[in-house]
Amino acid sequence: MQKILVYVIVLTTLTAALSACSVFKKEEPSAAVIEDVIPPYQEIPYVEVPAGEDPPIKLFVNTTQIPLNEDTGIPFVDELGNLMVPVRAISEPLGLKVDWSEPAQTVKLSNGRNEVSYVIGENEYKLGDGKTIAMQAKAVILEKRTYVPVYSSMSALDGTSDWYPTTREAYIFSSPAMHDKYKNTIPKIIGDFTVKESYGNIGFQLQADAEERYKTNKTNALFFANIAPSDRDNANYTLGVNALRGILRQNLSERTVDDVTAYMRGAGVGKELALKTFTDNKYNVTVKSSTGSNAYITVNVYAN
Repeated sequence: MQKILVYVIVLTTLTAALSACSVFKKEEPSAAVIEDVIPPYQEIPYVEVPAGEDPPIKLFVNTTQIPLNEDTGIPFVDELGNLMVPVRAISEPLGLKVDWSEPAQTVKLSNGRNEVSYVIGENEYKLGDGKTIAMQAKAVILEKRTYVPVYSSMSALDGTSDWYPTTREAYIFSSPAMHDKYKNTIPKIIGDFTVKESYGNIGFQLQADAEERYKTNKTNALFFANIAPSDRDNANYTLGVNALRGILRQNLSERTVDDVTAYMRGAGVGKELALKTFTDNKYNVTVKSSTGSNAYITVNVYAN
């Protein structure tokens, strides 16, 4: 009788433990939950590349720059100018379910609301309702990684994508609402420059309708940046200065960019930089600074 009682107690305890475990079972987050847990805007610091070389493609998903390497796959631009992204790089941050059929050579992406399928090597994709849509690009497999065109995939999944070939940056959002919420993190096209509103602690003031204003008055700056020399030891200062160099290199010669940043290095608390103009082929850059504890280096870019 005592043995039976012991068995009953043990069985009851195990049943209760299993029930408790089921309460804490991890569930996959829904798309709505994913959109509510977006981290603050994060960017990997700008790294300058040698003149004449293309910078590596940057991929931002819901405001966060995705680290790219051989494991995730590296985005590339095909011969027709389509941006191709590795499925692995976008599926995890977007919370996508990925299904692969080896016999059919088909990859399917779904987010709980919509789905899109690609057959490797074909110029079309299929929606969840069975509708087939033609496209320029082809899904491909490279180095055992599957690549799909970013525009068609995000359109089919009711997301958005913006590709900036000048800076080789792609911005992907899981929904139009997310795009509108974080649109200040997306670059603007000003003249021939692709510029964000913020890099680290450097704020770029962008001129609205700049092109039209230049037709009548070229004294208006395309954009300008304020940089605090007192923050010289701050990581954001380095990020901002490097980003400024990257922007200027879009349309200015290496020599002009080097001259501008060399002059900027002369600024400091209590040391004022006199206004100096650097002239390039199509643009002028002015640099000056004030003095005092709140001193700023102001860099303006004008069309010639």
